[in-house]
Amino acid sequence: MSEDKKPAQSSLSLSDQEIVEELTGGQEQPLTEMPPKKKDTIDESSPALSKFLSNPNSYVSYISPQLLSDGSNITQWIDSIEDLAALVFGIKKFLADEKNFSLLSDQMDRSLHHIIKTSISLDLKPILKETGSSLEAIQTVRKNFHKLTRARQLELINSLIWMEELSALGIDIAPEVQGLFLQALTSPPTGTSRTQLNNLILAATEKTDE
Repeated sequence: MSEDKKPAQSSLSLSDQEIVEELTGGQEQPLTEMPPKKKDTIDESSPALSKFLSNPNSYVSYISPQLLSDGSNITQWIDSIEDLAALVFGIKKFLADEKNFSLLSDQMDRSLHHIIKTSISLDLKPILKETGSSLEAIQTVRKNFHKLTRARQLELINSLIWMEELSALGIDIAPEVQGLFLQALTSPPTGTSRTQLNNLILAATEKTDE
């Protein structure tokens, strides 16, 4: 009686390790680090948070510089508030994501709202008078200076157009004098980059050519 023959194993069969080596060229692949999980809670037992909530007014001086009425230092002001938020809430770049505000308890929100309202110029305080939360206060400040920047950019365009019109009338003004005069007339608005300024000058030139 003939013995049952077992099917011959293929010589092409590869182990899992051999398959990996075949795909990677025999080189070890570095482990891909997973991005840190976003923090979705605030440690209410934090000593820094407890101190902040017990006396938020003592942290007003932590915000430096105070926001000026022309908004020229708004970037530094926001950075300072974010530094404070990182200290007391344990969340970096707190203002970068509006969802972070939903993590605040009522007391946390009131305390942060107080900091925002008391760390701005006296001239700006009226615009935050009706705000009811820290998020609303930040949104109001940003919106206010966005509008102000646009208005100043339009003012700059009009000034440039006027200078071009003088030249068109045959009034020769040396470039150096033009630059000094324009600088005295109006400085580039806060938040206007060099590229934006060049675009404004180009837009003014195009308007005078129409």
